[in-house]
Amino acid sequence: MLLSEGIADDKKVSVLAIGFILAGHFIHHLKVIEEKYYPLIM
Repeated sequence: MLLSEGIADDKKVSVLAIGFILAGHFIHHLKVIEEKYYPLIM
């Protein structure tokens, strides 16, 4: 099922790829929060 494909933004994408995209996007936001707000508490 992870290799099932659908359409996102007019491009074919697999369920597995969406999982990696979501995980990477979450990590991106954690880094942005750390860069912007961590210096304020130190």
